[in-house]
Amino acid sequence: MRVFSRPAAPLVVAVLLSTVAGCVRVEPDPAAVPAAPTAEAALGGWRDFPVGRRPRPILLLGDPASVSPKTAVFPRLRLATTPPAAPDTVEVTLPEGRTRLAVLPPSTALAQMLDGRVTDSSGPERAVTDVRLKSWSYPTDRGPLSLPTWIFHIDGGDVRWPALDPSAFWRLGKLRLSVTTGPVARLTTDGRGATVDLPQPALTCGGSTPPDTVTTRASDRAVLVVVASPTATTKPRGADVDCLNDDVLRRRPVRVTFDGPLGNRVLLGPDGNVVPVIAPAGG
Repeated sequence: MRVFSRPAAPLVVAVLLSTVAGCVRVEPDPAAVPAAPTAEAALGGWRDFPVGRRPRPILLLGDPASVSPKTAVFPRLRLATTPPAAPDTVEVTLPEGRTRLAVLPPSTALAQMLDGRVTDSSGPERAVTDVRLKSWSYPTDRGPLSLPTWIFHIDGGDVRWPALDPSAFWRLGKLRLSVTTGPVARLTTDGRGATVDLPQPALTCGGSTPPDTVTTRASDRAVLVVVASPTATTKPRGADVDCLNDDVLRRRPVRVTFDGPLGNRVLLGPDGNVVPVIAPAGG
């Protein structure tokens, strides 16, 4: 009996050989890379920021509300107890020092938290059986900040919302953390620059990529980190630039210089969102 063997498909052989060599051609997907806003658009979004106000408005990043334990959908809440009376003001430690700020009544804070929020319409309404005023840490553009917080206790958990009047904040609930620069920028001693962590160019199989050009653009209210990537060089198929990397996001520290002291201005990443800034130790 004669045994016939089918030759391996050329494509499979080519892929196997390329994998052994450590290189496989990967076509980039331009749609997968978010487009950075123009400098004018990014800086223009902060034209109304009251940089000279004292105390400086708190720039809280992300959703001010939090639930413990975490839930997939925000619960529907109903106040089922008489909350404590709120003080008129409370002392708060801000980056520029201690000050007194107005406090929201808990019922007003609860309504503010639920206003326009998508809640769990399929689940039962959760009764708030206890309300307490405590301190909670929030991410801000000047690092973590402890603020007075209303703790709404429900069966099996807690829901939290800042107890301060909205006038203490700027764009509460609408500011996002930069995903292209992070997690924080370390300010220089003189405040005229910072070290930021930027994505490192993708690794290649023995090849090298020219470094990005990193600069800043500024207004009197914000400073934007601008990254200009080098133009890709076309190489023949099979060249070492066409390689499969491990898709691991690596960051590298980059020193950027401002047009002057950052002061009360906000630092923005290349994506136009906020980069938290921390002062040097002892600064």
